[in-house]
Amino acid sequence: MITSGKDKYPEYMANFHPSTLRWELFRTFFIDHEGYKMIYNRVFLLDVRDTFFQHDPFTFFAPELSSLHVFQGVASKSIGQCSWNSGWIESCFGAEMARSVASQSILCSGTVAGSMDRVAEYIELMGGIVSGDPAFRKVPLRETAAEAGSRSTVQRMLDLSAKFPSCERNGVDQGVHNVLVHRGALAPVTVWMQQDSPVANLQAQVADVSVTSPPSDGATYGIRVKSRRGDGAPDALVVHQYDRHPVLQRALFQRYVDWIDTDNFAALWAAEPACQLYDYVDGY
Repeated sequence: MITSGKDKYPEYMANFHPSTLRWELFRTFFIDHEGYKMIYNRVFLLDVRDTFFQHDPFTFFAPELSSLHVFQGVASKSIGQCSWNSGWIESCFGAEMARSVASQSILCSGTVAGSMDRVAEYIELMGGIVSGDPAFRKVPLRETAAEAGSRSTVQRMLDLSAKFPSCERNGVDQGVHNVLVHRGALAPVTVWMQQDSPVANLQAQVADVSVTSPPSDGATYGIRVKSRRGDGAPDALVVHQYDRHPVLQRALFQRYVDWIDTDNFAALWAAEPACQLYDYVDGY
């Protein structure tokens, strides 16, 4: 076992990619600090490396309501049309599970928001599944609004038969995320399509990105990202995957990381002794 303070994890998780390991870390954090569930009423789970806020990210859902929100990723393909997303699901849950969600939208596991109660449920499922916890080989299906009036006395279960840890690799957590949403384990859940989403996933190539060049020396770029193209499109509250847009990334670095010269990466490598062990190839 890996032990740090009160956190204990199976030894094999030491080799997990951070994108997978984070879910068990989230789960441990809230289990070991139960009081945090009383402190926070809304939570936003985000990839920190490639995300920035344009406005208050919590304004799109009410603090007093129980809710869970997920966001479309690539908008031009379904899961079955994307070898990455379908491959993650098939590797961890088998070909039949992959076929069952093939026609569904690709949802991004790097942006998830909701009330504390619903996010805690989500984290519990994600962490339990990726850690290979046998208690999560089957998970209960939640009742949808349409089924509320005809509740069965028998709890329906979703048989995951997940192949963790053997299927673990970078990105598979998104496969888990899509299975849980599309197969009903997280209902009710609000699924935001990119055209009107408070989160702009730039890999979807739906958002309208406006970067105005500095008018004079010392000025900063003007940056505005809207959820979609066209007049009247709302500003995105959260912009994810900004590194998919090189002009936007450069503008953000110029504004917030001004000690990096994005116009001369070769000079940055030359100034760092450790980088002398490697060959720098511009544009590669």
